[in-house]
Amino acid sequence: MTSAGRAARAVPSATAESPTTAPTGATPTQERIDEFDAMRGIAIVFVLALHAYFGPWSSTPRGELHLLHAIQLVANSAVPAFLFMSGFLSARDRHTTFPSLLRARLLRVGLPLLFWMVAALIFESIRAGGVTRELLGAFVIFDIAGQFYYVVVLLMLTIALYPLRFLSTDRLRWAVLAAFVVNLAAVTYYRAHPLEGFWWSIAYRNPLVWVFSFTFGLYLART
Repeated sequence: MTSAGRAARAVPSATAESPTTAPTGATPTQERIDEFDAMRGIAIVFVLALHAYFGPWSSTPRGELHLLHAIQLVANSAVPAFLFMSGFLSARDRHTTFPSLLRARLLRVGLPLLFWMVAALIFESIRAGGVTRELLGAFVIFDIAGQFYYVVVLLMLTIALYPLRFLSTDRLRWAVLAAFVVNLAAVTYYRAHPLEGFWWSIAYRNPLVWVFSFTFGLYLART
């Protein structure tokens, strides 16, 4: 068992000793992992750093540019860290059937995503003086606000990788290796073929660019 597993604090849930029982397909309360709370806090700071620094400021002394680039490089681990934790916790999910998982994820993730996308579309339409073709196109590819890409990727990985939960540990290890190779190949391809506009947005939402972190989290939860 990993250190994260040993450090988990059990949260009361429905058990045989409790008069309350969980319905079939439901998810009992997850265990809380202290290390993940710390990782989330650090990752949030990294996300703030990434959105505050897209390139060298004109007032940045030349001698500090290397430090800023190093901070940016480290901060880029934020999204993979969030996906890793999501994969780890997904392996502990108690949904017994795919339909129950799909229903729960669509309600918990998909519905809020749709709500805020519509809100963003309304806001941007007001700014633009009306609904434009460009705004509708951005809405369709989940790009009405750039930050939505993470939620879309998370939803796709959670649903698409559901079968991995039923693999043996040995086979899951091979799945992690395959995910690493695919992830590396996708990133390498995009770096060799820079994209812009529509195709850049599609590339950023390609789950193959992020698949290793989620799959590795699934595997580590089993070891």
